[in-house]
Amino acid sequence: MKVKKFPHELKFTAKGIADMEKRMGQSLQMLVGDISLTSVAHFISVGLDKPLSKAYDLIDDYLTDGGDFEEMYREIVRVLKKRGLLMRAYQAIDMDKKLDEMTEQAIETSESYGKEGN
Repeated sequence: MKVKKFPHELKFTAKGIADMEKRMGQSLQMLVGDISLTSVAHFISVGLDKPLSKAYDLIDDYLTDGGDFEEMYREIVRVLKKRGLLMRAYQAIDMDKKLDEMTEQAIETSESYGKEGN
């Protein structure tokens, strides 16, 4: 199955990222490592220069239309890398491996929670 590409062109500026870092209280590298809906929404808000509430609406529309949360995250990382905003050491990290590990951890947590709830 082909994953639908996020249909909006993200454009990150240094000022936008700096404002986001200040608002979220974390560095860009820490925020990129936070694969959460909140973090992705903030990146979309900054990358499209739209209010945060509009970013959530765009995420909902994209997911409703068959989009994939992981693909949105990957697009954010691709654009940040292309723009040169990520440290070179961080760019060397294999994001696929990190996502796979996080998925496995989420599955294990979910299975563990299911056992406790029975």
